[in-house]
Amino acid sequence: MSGHFDDASTGGNGFGYSGSRAGAIASGLLFDVSDVAHDAGFKWPVAFTRNAWNECVKWSDEDSAKQVFQSEKIRMIDILRVCAYTIRMADPEENRMNFEITRVPRDGESMDASRVTLQIVAHLGDEGKPVLTILLPPAAGDA
Repeated sequence: MSGHFDDASTGGNGFGYSGSRAGAIASGLLFDVSDVAHDAGFKWPVAFTRNAWNECVKWSDEDSAKQVFQSEKIRMIDILRVCAYTIRMADPEENRMNFEITRVPRDGESMDASRVTLQIVAHLGDEGKPVLTILLPPAAGDA
């Protein structure tokens, strides 16, 4: 992911948000997970779009009581590990790539995991430095 980067300042950027990254984090459109991602080996700031977070990470004690025991942190770490592996195995010139995870859907009844495709995008953040955004591919719900 060292090749060319998309510029997030242009409208319709395909990163699941528009405007500034800081503004998207402040308004809850992005979930900044950079501290945990750094511990997992990421060198650039990492954030999930709200749609990707809600679909693949979000989990509560109530969800564990109704379904199977899980935690948001472990779900997030699992995704970051798969994402990091995908990046290591990819063409270093790619700035956008899909990866597949399995997760128990947060639907109040499922006990088994199902597959979901996520996308990691390397692009320039507010200060012109590389950042990473994890989102549902555009056909799956994020623009």
